[in-house]
Amino acid sequence: MPTTPPNADPAATGAFARTTITVVMAVIASLAFVFSFGNVWTLALRLGIPRPIAPLIAPMVDLSVVGLLVALHHLAAHGTDPAHLRSATRLMHLCGLLTPVPLSPSTASVWPWSIMR
Repeated sequence: MPTTPPNADPAATGAFARTTITVVMAVIASLAFVFSFGNVWTLALRLGIPRPIAPLIAPMVDLSVVGLLVALHHLAAHGTDPAHLRSATRLMHLCGLLTPVPLSPSTASVWPWSIMR
């Protein structure tokens, strides 16, 4: 692993870019968690999940996706070969593609864009 001299400019080492990317990723993940929490909770209630259990479903869904994002970022930042990240990246893209797809016509009114109709 290459080392940098102690008096090296942080901008030259890429530390600023890595920090900025990490902060932006954390903000996006936090906002996604906050905005989807209510939607998943409502969907769980409409699917018949008991009231005490429904709020626990949203964090499970969100934290698994956030964990995937954090793991991919960590591995990519530490030089993991992109070929090893391919399956996790595909899973992340699949999650992104399936997010706007309603589970059934009866639950389609739960999704946020149903307000725009």
